[in-house]
Amino acid sequence: MIEYLTKKGPLRVCYVLAPLLALLPACAADEGPVEAGTYPSRPVEMIVQSSPGGGWDAVSRAVAEALPRHLEGADDIPVANRTGGGGAEQFELVVSDPTGHTVGPLALPGLVGASAAGLEIDLSRAQVLGSVSEEPYVLVASRASGLTSIEDLAARDSVLVGNSQSVSGGDYFTNVLLSSHLGT
Repeated sequence: MIEYLTKKGPLRVCYVLAPLLALLPACAADEGPVEAGTYPSRPVEMIVQSSPGGGWDAVSRAVAEALPRHLEGADDIPVANRTGGGGAEQFELVVSDPTGHTVGPLALPGLVGASAAGLEIDLSRAQVLGSVSEEPYVLVASRASGLTSIEDLAARDSVLVGNSQSVSGGDYFTNVLLSSHLGT
C-alpha cells in the first residue's frame, strides 16, 4: 500500500499531516513551549478506533509507515487498535496526551453515536491536523423523474429519504441532514 503514498496519490495525508504534526507540541497546554527541533522527544504512537484489518486500520498503518520519512527524528510509529464506545476510548487516549506524541484518526459519526448513547465527548480537546479522506455523497434519481435538483425534490408532495442499518456512520448522518433540509 505504501507505494500509493505520493503527493498526488489517494493517501496524500502524510504531506498534510507531517508538517502539522510537527506544530502540535506548541499547542500543548500542560507542557509549555517546546523548542524547535525537539519534537518528537519520544516515540510517536498512532491509536486507531477500529479492529485490525478494518478501513481505518489500513489507512492508519499506511500513514504511520510514511510519516517518519516526513517527520524528522521520528522512528517507526506503532499502531494500536482500541475499539469500543464508537471511538470514545481511542479519542480519550489521543486527547489526553498534551505533548502530541499520541495521534489517531477521528471518525465523527462514531463519536456522535457514542455521545447520543450518553458518553461525554468534548471535541474542543482535539486539534485537527489534516483530513485522511474525502467521501462525497451524491443524491441520484431516475432521469425519467424530471428531478434536476434538491429543490425539485423538496417541492414534491412526499419525499422518501433512504434508510440506514444503524444510527452511526456517514450514510445515517447524510440521511438525517437530507431529511432536515427537506423538512421531512
